[in-house]
Amino acid sequence: MKYSDLGKTGLSLSVVAFGCGPTGGGVLAGTPLEQELLVGHAIDAGINIFDTAAIYGQGKSEENLGRALNQLKASPIIASKVALELPDLNNIKQSVISSVEASLKRLQTDSIDLIQLHNRIGLERSEKGNIGVGAQLTAEDVLGPNGVIEAFKVLREQGKIKFTGFTGFGGIASEVFQLTDSNKFDTINVLFNLLNRSAITTPPAPHSADDTENNDFHGVGSRAFNNGMGVLAIRVLAAGNLINFTETKGNQLTKFKKLKLRERVKRMGTDIDTDLAILSTRFALSCPEITSLVIGFSNAAQIKTAMQSIDGGKLEEQEYNGILISDI
Repeated sequence: MKYSDLGKTGLSLSVVAFGCGPTGGGVLAGTPLEQELLVGHAIDAGINIFDTAAIYGQGKSEENLGRALNQLKASPIIASKVALELPDLNNIKQSVISSVEASLKRLQTDSIDLIQLHNRIGLERSEKGNIGVGAQLTAEDVLGPNGVIEAFKVLREQGKIKFTGFTGFGGIASEVFQLTDSNKFDTINVLFNLLNRSAITTPPAPHSADDTENNDFHGVGSRAFNNGMGVLAIRVLAAGNLINFTETKGNQLTKFKKLKLRERVKRMGTDIDTDLAILSTRFALSCPEITSLVIGFSNAAQIKTAMQSIDGGKLEEQEYNGILISDI
């Protein structure tokens, strides 16, 4: 396993994190013993960060992860998230504090290493953001009086959390930039994969607004990195669409892009591994702005594939840049 520094936090993270959400779903499925064995396998492989959220399985992800870690007597880095709904906005500060305190109980811990705001940020409040979970908040809801940041400050002073972050894909770029530029957060969570590089590239690589997975994220990851924040990447395998080159249940645009991707790899004329899952992971591992890739695992074989990707090493700079700015 390789490790990388998470921004200015002082934390050293494994370059692959265990995603405990519904994608992969290893912590949400199976028996407690099966969950414990999978978590233990990840720890044995050197994975030292587990990323969960209060909303995953309506708290079951945190509960199952907490139980498994307690049984294993393991203390890895834990990242979790707060997702607010419209009624919570009547008292944002207290809602955030209550959510984190409930997460602490489910996780069976006194402190969460990294707590992240799960909501998207837009120009106005709404029941849902354009992508993802929870209500859409405004930048003022986050940064203003009695907002998310004030709640995080209280929780940090109480020792219940150590570092803070937010979800940086979706919402409105101008409003998200207020958060990246505020110097109030330690990390950002971005979407980055072979089909969508727009969180990193400046100007963004070609994309399509017709595909949710491929919206333009306006270089938000690079902007956060340049502001000293740690960058965590999710959907490295595009929610499973980048497992192989064959057609999947993904939409037609994703299928078309995969065909273009295959041709692009062929044109590169290198010895690069063309197993798409490994290529996808190695590509994301090659991004200098990203600290760790949050990958959802459902079994030990998938952890093994991730380890093979790490062993394969980063792509050559020419290979990485060739894909980064391509028309895939």
